[in-house]
Amino acid sequence: MLRCCVMEFQGSWEKYLPLVEFSYNNSFQSSLKMAPYKELYGSNFRMPLSWTKLRENQFTVGAEGARGEV
Repeated sequence: MLRCCVMEFQGSWEKYLPLVEFSYNNSFQSSLKMAPYKELYGSNFRMPLSWTKLRENQFTVGAEGARGEV
């Protein structure tokens, strides 16, 4: 993960270290048979998007009724 980040963001990769750390801590590790976060805290990390159910909202724009999704 870190190698890909360094290659992609050559000049500023160090500012992405927290994201790499987060990804690693919440990824399944075969040696633990779970994510490190779950091993440490006893449950999976819940992101704000997992706290609410998202649904597609549709709206109408203009007289022609062009449709879009939010």
